[in-house]
Amino acid sequence: MMWCREEQRVVQRFGGIKKSTETIVLHTNFSLSSGSGFLALVLPDGKTVVHQYSYPAQFGDISYGLASPTGLTSQPVELIAPGAAAYAKIPTSNDAGIPWTDSDFIPEGWKTGTTGVGYETQSGYESFIGLNLRQEMYGKNASAYIRIPFWVDDLTGLQDLNLEMMYDDGFVAYLNTGGAVASDNAPAVPVWNSQANGDRNDTLAVQYASFALSDETLGRLRKGWNVLSIQGLNKGVSSSDFLISPKLSAVRVQNIAMTSLLESYFQLPSPGSKNNPGQFNLGPAIRDVTRNPVPPLESDNLVITAAVTATAKPIQQVELIYCVGFGLETVLAMNDAGQGDDRIAGDGIFSGTIPASAYRTGDMVRWAVRATDTASVQTREPAILFTSDAPRYFGTVVADPSIQTNLPVFRYFVQDTAAEATETGTRCSVFFRNEFYDNVRIELRGGNYTKGRKIHFNNGYHFLFDPNYERVDEINLNEQGADPTYLRPSLAFNTFAAAGLPCSIVFPMRVIRNNSDPFVRVFVEQPDRHLLRRTGLDDDGAFYKVYSDLNANLSGEQVERKITRLDEDNSDLKTLAVGIDPGNPTRGTFLFDNVNLPAVITYLAVCTLVHENDHTHKNYFLYRDTNGSGEWMFIPWDKDLTFGLNHGISGITAALDWPGDVRSPSHPFFGSQNHQKVDYKWNRLFDAVYADSTARQMYLRHLRTLMDAYLQAPGTPAAQLYYETRIDELASL
Repeated sequence: MMWCREEQRVVQRFGGIKKSTETIVLHTNFSLSSGSGFLALVLPDGKTVVHQYSYPAQFGDISYGLASPTGLTSQPVELIAPGAAAYAKIPTSNDAGIPWTDSDFIPEGWKTGTTGVGYETQSGYESFIGLNLRQEMYGKNASAYIRIPFWVDDLTGLQDLNLEMMYDDGFVAYLNTGGAVASDNAPAVPVWNSQANGDRNDTLAVQYASFALSDETLGRLRKGWNVLSIQGLNKGVSSSDFLISPKLSAVRVQNIAMTSLLESYFQLPSPGSKNNPGQFNLGPAIRDVTRNPVPPLESDNLVITAAVTATAKPIQQVELIYCVGFGLETVLAMNDAGQGDDRIAGDGIFSGTIPASAYRTGDMVRWAVRATDTASVQTREPAILFTSDAPRYFGTVVADPSIQTNLPVFRYFVQDTAAEATETGTRCSVFFRNEFYDNVRIELRGGNYTKGRKIHFNNGYHFLFDPNYERVDEINLNEQGADPTYLRPSLAFNTFAAAGLPCSIVFPMRVIRNNSDPFVRVFVEQPDRHLLRRTGLDDDGAFYKVYSDLNANLSGEQVERKITRLDEDNSDLKTLAVGIDPGNPTRGTFLFDNVNLPAVITYLAVCTLVHENDHTHKNYFLYRDTNGSGEWMFIPWDKDLTFGLNHGISGITAALDWPGDVRSPSHPFFGSQNHQKVDYKWNRLFDAVYADSTARQMYLRHLRTLMDAYLQAPGTPAAQLYYETRIDELASL
């Protein structure tokens, strides 16, 4: 008998082998039949059955068990369905009084009907429209105000609030009282006569696009009546059509008795985490589908193979499903008869061929395999168990011999190019280093003028940006930002790394979207647990993205974002902020006891070296070795305003810092209380180091060391110059 405590895991092998030690995997002295049988989980008293079931026939390399998370079940909850009752109005000015999006607003005199809301002057949207605004809107205003009331009986267990939208051309959505919760193709601050930022394809407009809403938005729901308000946006008052049709849903999670959980087969193992949804009726087993083949030339056929074996019933047929770009699927029969591209008859390896005539150079080609047994039970690989966080196809990109570059080539394909430029984002496919990543999330990243992209990869299919390092689940592709050369971020981050400070790996890429003209982007490794492990830090230490100057109240542009130790609050960061406050009479002692001074001094010295000018109150992470020394250190971020770029104060140098003014962006003590940023920002931790005589001398000496190593003395031979050599290397790519 083997037992374990709640939330513990024990790996138990059934193999008829009598072994049991504390240092190896445990085995039992009995085995399970491959036929049907009985299995029970019993308490240590040997009598009380906690859970039991009679299991069906078992198959090699396929597990069987509980399909739902332990003790929980989830059910979808439809809050707003298609055809819901709706109110609409075409505004003629900014409304006075209660905002029209407020939950307590009464839409007196508004037009009524059902969703979708819109009009069609030609043909295409008629069947989707239940509230026609042609007379009120066409030729008069590009904006429509829409309110959809809905009832919630019970808030218990609701999570995963999701808005789905059909829309032409843009929208801004609000839930009850508060700011916008989702938007696309919309201005940052819409007014009563705003229009969409661009046209949206009519084919896309009648397909639901999904917008996952935040937990804060979920918290706005109340028992009883709620209202979803939408400002629909058209591209111009004379646009021929307009459509807004939402759906709103959530998931209700409930505790249920263990014995009521559903049982299922699992073709994908999930050690150490909850089981997958699984398959209740097991079809043929599909394995070893062709993945990441050598990219074909446009003149080459693409042969796809898969190992398919029968389980409960014999195999009836095996099919290859493929599509080029975002086109329609084509289905071909696969065979194991030794015909065509199938090498050996009857070996269980089925083959199918995507013809070269289907694609051209640079096209994305995706495929899946579907097998059906004689009971009409189907299996698909990849299995579509989720709409997100899982691939829908395998894939590759047709080789383009014309691409000749020393830069790494990063290709991605996205259907909704407008949605990828929003914070909500959309799904795309990525191809890099001959690996294909399907159905990953892409979204806008960066504030102000930095409009890069952030890409989130699916669990189990993380991104390999360098074979020397572990895969990562999130990356950044930065645009120029303030740097027209694309060189400054790479030079700055490389200097931090050369000086021995943990930081992101950064390098330029040649990026191609949808097989169109290439452009340059800067790859920036995301600061997360992967980075901490790669740089030798404990990934269980407290890790924050900080948006303040570390004042005692931690007030700033926004609340700090905690990345690790999410079961704890931010008391540790507050303790740091209070300890380094200029009003603390023991600030110097606190500094030496709680701050990793070698690392912080290195960070400050490199920032001075590269003339960093935008890191006093943002653009940095803080890490604490919580389980070790307890000390804090900086992890750098966002380095486009470096090497002389001061963002709005062009020409300011050390000799030209404002005389008699605390603003001094070129001073070696920049960021302290006496040497502030152009907008009068300064950092309390910077100031604590510079204000302490011992720490200040440590900083100045290390700054001198780094100046000698990287800025170097006049007369240094050209071949030995650090920055000049690296600039030449980057310029040659």
